[in-house]
Amino acid sequence: MVASGRLTRIRDLSLPRWLEITLWALATIVCARLIYLPQARPLGNDDLLSAPAGQWLVLGGVAKDAAITISVPLTGDARFSAARAALDVASRAYLASIGVSVPQLEGPLRWAASGTDGEAATLVATVTAISPVNRLALASAPGGAGLRLRADGGHVGISVRIETAGTARGLLEAPGSGGPSAYGPGRPITFDLSSGQEAELGFATTQPVQLWLQGDGMDAPLAVTQAEIEAGGAILTRICGGRSGAIMVGSAFFQLRARPIPSGRLCRSGNLVISALSLGQGALTASPSGSAYVPGELAAWTTLMKNPALAGLLAAIIAYPGLRLTGLLQLKSEPAKPEERRRTKR
Repeated sequence: MVASGRLTRIRDLSLPRWLEITLWALATIVCARLIYLPQARPLGNDDLLSAPAGQWLVLGGVAKDAAITISVPLTGDARFSAARAALDVASRAYLASIGVSVPQLEGPLRWAASGTDGEAATLVATVTAISPVNRLALASAPGGAGLRLRADGGHVGISVRIETAGTARGLLEAPGSGGPSAYGPGRPITFDLSSGQEAELGFATTQPVQLWLQGDGMDAPLAVTQAEIEAGGAILTRICGGRSGAIMVGSAFFQLRARPIPSGRLCRSGNLVISALSLGQGALTASPSGSAYVPGELAAWTTLMKNPALAGLLAAIIAYPGLRLTGLLQLKSEPAKPEERRRTKR
């Protein structure tokens, strides 16, 4: 009798319906976050990152002396402009030797060059990390006719020259130069872009542009800690260097996204490289390789859901409490028979 009374009291202890629904909703959210925890895995051909015009491809953790070279057959002239930049020491010395005086000043810079008399010409431009760069941002210029650049947390040098079988002409306007100055652009000159500054390299071409990558002065994939797509100051997606199989736990629970992206603070060096960069059809595309945390489902969850029997069972386990609590599924009890009611009264 005592045990029966205790069981009756336990059955009578029930939470309010609103609290049960709240607890079920919280449990569902936690499970959803666990399902979409970023997990590091080997990258393949399906992991391309593409930034259309208006979006930035941002490379994090670019090492000193890493470089990106562009070689573009021109159908017109090539242009470079920056709201604030400076010429490096070697370039100013060269220009002074041919009678073009440029003081050591930062300010608006403009450069334009092309072949002469219809001669075929090629723009060769190299973007080099003069110091380690936290974030190097690249984007397709409006209309797809060029490349935009931005350096955050480091200095970048942009070297430009024109290759042609004939002669080339060039104009340079720099702070303190007194206006546009003509010179032969066959020898490279380098613009120094400080942290937070932007520049644009413009050119007209009829074919996709391949960008060559260099690490430590040699042709090699570009080692980075992360790569992301940014638009309007917001991060749209990110891959983040990490040991294959590792799961990133802490960053997923507090993001207001359906699928959390890996946290940039937890990216590791030595795992992620950019194997190729290409510019074409108004978009800049990166081919990553190595291993990295990526947004998406955990591999274990994906494997379970590929099994139809397990997928149906998991769906039922998840759905039943919610249907039960919200009143869509109610267990009906039969009314007690008269003799059972009499026994209860006795």
